[in-house]
Amino acid sequence: MEAVYDYCRHLLHEGKFGDVATVEQFIDDAELSVVQHELLKTSTIKLIPELAEMVNAIERYCTGDGCGLRRGGYVDEVLSELFTKNVSKFKQYHKNDADCKINGVPLSLKVSTSTTGTSFALSWSKNTTVDNTNNFLSHVMVIIAHSSQWYKNKEGYCDTIHSGIYLISKRWCKDNIVLGKNNKSDKFVSKESVYRMLRASKHFIPMPEPQGTLEFNLLKAFCQESETEHTAQSS
Repeated sequence: MEAVYDYCRHLLHEGKFGDVATVEQFIDDAELSVVQHELLKTSTIKLIPELAEMVNAIERYCTGDGCGLRRGGYVDEVLSELFTKNVSKFKQYHKNDADCKINGVPLSLKVSTSTTGTSFALSWSKNTTVDNTNNFLSHVMVIIAHSSQWYKNKEGYCDTIHSGIYLISKRWCKDNIVLGKNNKSDKFVSKESVYRMLRASKHFIPMPEPQGTLEFNLLKAFCQESETEHTAQSS
């Protein structure tokens, strides 16, 4: 990626880019192409159907009022472990609004199991005012578990959102998304904004609809400590 950065700085210096924002968008596209390439490798792409089934199993396990936070925690843990073990250039990375890195590119990771649309927060913090100047410091990776039409009669918002992995440029988000706030966060991204982010994504990896072939069993998540040590040493 350093070669890309140097090339962009050279073009900017030579006046071949219109402005800094154009350079940043060019770099964003290059970085997301690198992430997409890593996810499309044979060893990784085979995980996508399994990932769909795992998320679906957790979704069916955690149902009812008040289960959203617990379900989200399970999904985050499963995703992190699955990618850590199987994606060579994936690692957890918690800085600013990032949750992980793929091929050295920081990403804010969000997952939705809803068929009626989703909203999310960049971070769970609460201040008296909304700060729209220091947000989207990382690209956003959104995993949509189910294909569905989020809106039925809202003009401009009626396209089907397909299940898959969406990569969205941080530059595009900074330029087009205005954060709001709710009772838990002042970095709230509304359902309409998430819809626009997904539709604007230039880097998309489709994911099959789950068939319900897996069951989530909490007791089976345990193993002997020696097995954990062996896995850690071999990875």
